[in-house]
Amino acid sequence: MDVVGGEWKAAGAALWARLRASIPTTGLDARAPDGPVFRALIGMLMPTMRTAGIVLGAIGALTGAVFVAQGLNLPFAPPSYMTGDRTWIVIGSGMLVAGIALAGWSLRRR
Repeated sequence: MDVVGGEWKAAGAALWARLRASIPTTGLDARAPDGPVFRALIGMLMPTMRTAGIVLGAIGALTGAVFVAQGLNLPFAPPSYMTGDRTWIVIGSGMLVAGIALAGWSLRRR
């Protein structure tokens, strides 16, 4: 029984060794932070991420400004259940600041 078990273990170990040897190790692993694929992927995504940050920040800031206008009951604000409710002034101010911060941070990235 030990001989058969030993043979199976040896065959399994040999199979795993062959499998590991067949995996290419050319440095093209995208998970490696110094690999060329990783650098190329980051190079392609950075402009997209920067643009997405600017757009999301601008949308957040504009939405926050509308919330503040509705909370202050300004005449040009669209009427809704938020009109005249002071809670939306605080929420809108937070969104406005966060949107400006996100857009500004995205603009400063290279």
